[in-house]
Amino acid sequence: MSASAAAGTRRSDSDSDSDSDSGGTISVIIHDVFIVAGSLAMSRAVATFAGIAFVGAFAACAALIGVDEVGYGPRGSANGAGGEGGVLADASSDAGASVGNCDGGVWIPQLDSGKVHAPFCIDALEVSVGDYGRFLQNMNGNTFSPNHERCAWKQSHEPGCVPSTDPAMPIACIDWCDAWAYCLWAGKRLCGGTDGGAAKTGVGEDGRWYLACSRNGDGLHAYPYGNERDASACNGMDHPNAGQSPLRSGSLATCQGGFAGLFDMSGNVNEWVDGCEPASDSGAEDQCRLAGGSCGSEIEALPCGYYRTRPRNNVNPAVGVRCCWDP
Repeated sequence: MSASAAAGTRRSDSDSDSDSDSGGTISVIIHDVFIVAGSLAMSRAVATFAGIAFVGAFAACAALIGVDEVGYGPRGSANGAGGEGGVLADASSDAGASVGNCDGGVWIPQLDSGKVHAPFCIDALEVSVGDYGRFLQNMNGNTFSPNHERCAWKQSHEPGCVPSTDPAMPIACIDWCDAWAYCLWAGKRLCGGTDGGAAKTGVGEDGRWYLACSRNGDGLHAYPYGNERDASACNGMDHPNAGQSPLRSGSLATCQGGFAGLFDMSGNVNEWVDGCEPASDSGAEDQCRLAGGSCGSEIEALPCGYYRTRPRNNVNPAVGVRCCWDP
């Protein structure tokens, strides 16, 4: 891990989440993209991205570009291995196993070691294209009501770029308001602070997302699978997939933890978290947390305790979501 990640230093705009990106401006028009499994026809969405090239419908992991970012790295911890816990999810489907009221998710209990918190549930997998498609179908072109007070500018929850037509792929190209609305529609909430409110800003090791990834911050899970970096475990820039694209949610059995049944907490797609700093009157430019890193993320962005910020209205083909909820 680099010294800058550990210290939580500010990175420049030139730093990227991808080992390649293309110049120029590409306008992408979504017209009648049918997702059979989700019974959804998505249309009418137009997105323009600077410096992002698409290959097919859901292409190379692109850089999170054009915005200054702040990255917060985890503190050092002793070497160790993860133990048993959580609930094993079925990695071949869109849903995990059930326990209590954690249907489709993983139970995060209070353990003898680590941070003190009330038990909660978290999605076993990143929200999929099929899941999000059902949300859009239910919205029927409208925005979720009641809307978040900082999202009054939203006109639609359609993705801001061409999604995959594979319903098992993670949804991407959604902004913070889309993620917030989806989770509430699903009867959940965007993962936030330990107490269920918003996560603290400026503190990497805080909030429910971090607790789930790090096995309650037990000191043995700098990464979801343990303390030692394993390039082949999760879909980051140094994975054999070579940072080319996200993979199906839960398809890497090795990218599991901090609790059993919890997949892709490192790499694949960044995930929006409920933790924002006001930066504009409308709320659109507020700086909100992203956790987990993506398939194009450099190594320092892949530990559980690292996060970065992006504007609330930012959309990118390497940014998605997973939800939390109280049992």
